[in-house]
Amino acid sequence: MILYYAVGGGMGHLTRAKALIEHFQVPLESVKVLTASPFAQSCFPDLPILPLPSHLAQNPEFYQVWLQQQFRKYNFEQVWVDSFPCGILGELQAFADANLQWAYFARILQWENYKGIWQKTLPFEKVYLLETLEKAHQNFLESHYSKNLENLHFEYSRKNVSCIFDENDWLIVHSEPETEVCELLAYAYEQAEMENQKPRFCVISPISKLDTSLIYTHFHLQEAHHYFEQAGRVISACGFNVMKQMQPYQEKHHFLPFPRRFDNQFLRAKLAFTKN
Repeated sequence: MILYYAVGGGMGHLTRAKALIEHFQVPLESVKVLTASPFAQSCFPDLPILPLPSHLAQNPEFYQVWLQQQFRKYNFEQVWVDSFPCGILGELQAFADANLQWAYFARILQWENYKGIWQKTLPFEKVYLLETLEKAHQNFLESHYSKNLENLHFEYSRKNVSCIFDENDWLIVHSEPETEVCELLAYAYEQAEMENQKPRFCVISPISKLDTSLIYTHFHLQEAHHYFEQAGRVISACGFNVMKQMQPYQEKHHFLPFPRRFDNQFLRAKLAFTKN
């Protein structure tokens, strides 16, 4: 049994969890995805979710007890850790000596902000590098896991969907927070005005009612990337998943990085410009 650690804000960790579980062809009955995301059940109904009670984030001792209970209940043999090498709060360090197989999936992490959490090295047998990392993060991994590093390339599953968008549609794709969804929508309006265009502004987000006077059409779609090909333009932030999903459509991708405590969307945006 695998515990996939996908704790973090937004839907990015869950989107990546789904893609990696499919990439490694893990039977869904053999994995539990740990998350505190309020969107988990509604946006990822097929994922075997292990919901993390939100109040535990404020009670580290109870959180440890709860985690221990889950390990006993499900008899986990492997732990796959997304993004945070010892957990977002450092909570996984308590299990470093347990009889478990560990794997780490590394995306960009602001090491300067995270390194104070790390105190104990987890025995990762595999460290999968999902993108170019910050140098300090890369150096940490090379110093502790030099023989276990592996670049991992994976794709997001594609399915045939109804054609609900066309070239006149601009998709604004973002889960949360609402202020950032509004900022991306305003950015799209600015582009349209500068280019003298009149597209339909289509917001794809779990948030249906935005605090804005701008006119838009809302869509609540579980996996937005299936529709990117249909639209004339896609406006997004610079999270890992959307930047990777938009690689085949770079010519119509417009993006804004937002500040994050642990992610570095500005570095990811810079790397995207460099590649282009």
